[in-house]
Amino acid sequence: MILNHLSNYAIDLLEVLLGIFILGSGALLIIHPHLLKCGSSNFTHLIAGSFGGLLSGLFGVGGPPLIMHIYLQPLPFPVMRTTMLAILGIMTLIRIAFEGYNENITGAVLKLSLLSVPVSVLATLFARRFSPPIS
Repeated sequence: MILNHLSNYAIDLLEVLLGIFILGSGALLIIHPHLLKCGSSNFTHLIAGSFGGLLSGLFGVGGPPLIMHIYLQPLPFPVMRTTMLAILGIMTLIRIAFEGYNENITGAVLKLSLLSVPVSVLATLFARRFSPPIS
């Protein structure tokens, strides 16, 4: 509803919000946050999830707030990675379900999706084989 309203009445504000979000996400990738001493409260999880949901609804990119929140938690890396993969996978499945329900998945979309799978696999293999020498 927010996206629909902003699209109709405040497209400039929507574009500025997207720009701020992109710049903010990029800045957060540069800094190395310190882990919290103890886990966050349920309220903090609610805020991070709500912000992720809002950004997912507005721009289709709800992952960064959730990822940043999870990275701050005092969890082992495999637990963080598994949690993030599960969250992002569920978000993707929900988006696909909504698009399927709205009948937006056409033959062209399926064809493009099938063509993108081998490209993604090859790019991943290439990036693993020739990764840059940075941590």
